[in-house]
Formats: sequence, structure tokens, C-alpha cells
Amino acid sequence: MSTGGIAEGEGRNSSATLRRGVRLLEAVAAASGTGRGATATELGKHLRVHVSTVLRLAAPLIEAELLRRDEHGCFHLGKATLSLANSYLADLDLRSVATGMLARREWPVRSPTVSIGLHDGTNLKVLADVKEPGKANVEVISSDESRPLYCTAAGKAILSNGEPAWIDHVIKTGLAPITSRTITDPTELRSELTRSRVRGYAIEDREFHPELRAVGAPVFGASGRVLGAIQVTTRAETLTPHLLQPTAQAAMDAAREISAAMGNLVPTKPRERLDPWLPTRRSI
Repeated sequence: MSTGGIAEGEGRNSSATLRRGVRLLEAVAAASGTGRGATATELGKHLRVHVSTVLRLAAPLIEAELLRRDEHGCFHLGKATLSLANSYLADLDLRSVATGMLARREWPVRSPTVSIGLHDGTNLKVLADVKEPGKANVEVISSDESRPLYCTAAGKAILSNGEPAWIDHVIKTGLAPITSRTITDPTELRSELTRSRVRGYAIEDREFHPELRAVGAPVFGASGRVLGAIQVTTRAETLTPHLLQPTAQAAMDAAREISAAMGNLVPTKPRERLDPWLPTRRSI
């Protein structure tokens, strides 16, 4: 005898219906890139249910404005999904989202420090440093340190994906030498930023600290604009040319994961393969 609430059988049925409704929303979302939506027949084939079941599942979702149906009978996401997305994005914090992901990862190089930062005018604002990620006792240090964009791996990763006018502004503010290896020539910096954008990651070769090398990969937000970057830093003799490529790939993978968590769902375009990196004569 029921003592109130939802009966066991009814609960199971409601749960199954809810799961099917979620799968229906996911299928419509997957079809949104076509511009024409998805028909009930297409959705039925995807869910392996009859068209009548699709229409039954869609009815409350249309009522809640999570789905809409156009004049041709095709289904699209409704305007209420935008409200949900905005609520999700408003609750995101880059520091907390990124540090948890970075702390769990293992990296090809020994004892790295992995940082997350965002651009603040012409500077890089470091939000947190993750010391020796992948180990049992990972140390996460919150930070508000400000560093130049033009001579840090994360900064160059951000700058390389910025608007030309912004790059011009950063250059006009001055490229002061932080170390003897800092790139201070505007033409050389522009060339380096182009290479960084094409390959998907930036390199810092003892430009901010005379004993450190780093790679940086950009993080993108929901709008598709560059939001920040992660940086993997270790001693120059540790991040050898042999280890740089796998470390850069790991950084790009982590940055894509963080970007997706921050609402960026745009597929990453294949990157052009470039010649293996070697320290330049200038930097030796």
C-alpha cells in the first residue's frame, strides 16, 4: 500500500521518461548546427522510438520553451535553454574550474608548475599556480600576480588570439627587456605570435625568468573569444626540445577541456604542423 508520494512503478516510469526527454534535447542540440533543425522521424530513429513517442516527449519541453517547432515541423532548441546556459556561465569561475582539472593531470615534464591566468589590459593576471600536479599532495596557490603578456607563455598564447588593434596597443606600450632573452623587437614578436596562433600554443624561452622555459595554451569562453590561458613552467634544462611537443600537446588538451567547461563548444580546428622547436641563436 502506498503511503504517499510517487509509487515505485510510477517513479521508474517517470525516471525513464525524463532520461528520454534529456536524450531528445541532446539530439536536437546536436542537429542545431545544420540550421534546419531535426524532424520527428529523424529524432525517432536517433532515440529508437516511434514518432508518436517523440511528439509525446516533446510536448512538455515545448510548453517549457526548452524546444520549439517551426512551420516545417522541425524541432529546434527553445529560448529557455539560453536562460539555463546563461545561469550556468554566470556561476562559473575560471580559477576554480581550471585548478581542479589541472591538479588531476600528469605532465610529460618533471615537477612542473601549471598556472591559469587571464588578460588584464596589457598584462597577464595569474589566478593560481598548481605545484607538481598529478601527485597525492598537490599544492594550489591562489595568486593575483601581474606579468607582461609579451614575454610569458600564457600571455603570448592569449595575445596571439587577440584582435590586431589590441596587439598593436600592447606593442606601443613598450616591450621592456625582462631578461636578456626577452623579445623586444615588434616585428619578431608579431612573427612569434603568428606561429603561436597557427600551432595552438606559445613558447616562453627564458624570456621572463633566465632559468625557466614554459608553454602556454589559450582558453576560450562561450563567446569564442580568448578568455585566458594555462602555462606549464619548469627549468630550462628540464623542458628540452624533445619534451616540448608532448608537453605542449598536454597543455592544449587541458586548455580545450577547461574551455568546454567554461561554455566553449566550438570544435578546435586542426593545427598546422611546424618544424620542431629549437632554442634560437638569440636565446642561447
